[in-house]
Amino acid sequence: QRGKWDDAAMGFEKLTLDLAPRDTLAARSFWYLGLSHQHQHDYQLAAQAFNRIFESFPDDSLMDHALFEEARSYQSMWTRSDRDGSFGDAALATYSSLMTYRPDSRLIPEAKKEMAKLEEMFAEKSYETGMYYFRDKAYDPAMIYYKQVLESWPDAPTARAAALRLLEAYRAIRYTEEANDVCASLRTKYPSDAEVATACPPPPPSAAKPPPAPPVKPPTAGARPTAR
Repeated sequence: QRGKWDDAAMGFEKLTLDLAPRDTLAARSFWYLGLSHQHQHDYQLAAQAFNRIFESFPDDSLMDHALFEEARSYQSMWTRSDRDGSFGDAALATYSSLMTYRPDSRLIPEAKKEMAKLEEMFAEKSYETGMYYFRDKAYDPAMIYYKQVLESWPDAPTARAAALRLLEAYRAIRYTEEANDVCASLRTKYPSDAEVATACPPPPPSAAKPPPAPPVKPPTAGARPTAR
């Protein structure tokens, strides 16, 4: 309560070692140990403390809060999409565990918001890697990363830009059919987007087909063909 996080962490660390494994205060000791490490910006130790609640006290009322804070701790260690995303993966996996093991938790809406942020960071990471190759006109590897964005994070804001760059790459190597498929998808998903409308104008109307010939009625039994 006085904000002396070093002393608090030492005290709760000692408690986690001294208390019996099933002591009612054990889960709370790991909880406050994790919070103390968070305040010290020692997020990896914080995540480990919160994870002990999930592993050792799965029925405790703090379990969903512990999973949420564990995920937030991992998320705090991945703040730039151009860095290694291992901690981002760990955060996503932990948020998913919260949704799996406590689907009725009141923390689920907030967890979904944080997951969306992480997914956008992963989408940006793949998109920027694709742009690295696209600028050098290495279209084949660029397309791999753009497709990864569209397949793995289709609802991320970056997905639109990835689809437009994928369209440019297809057109650069004259993959007309694939480019048309991307355009059809873009027009469906972003019907009022000006850039999409410019990149993918509506296809020209097909030529009018002549009306089909009326069906010929077969002769009935006993009918005689008309003499010429």
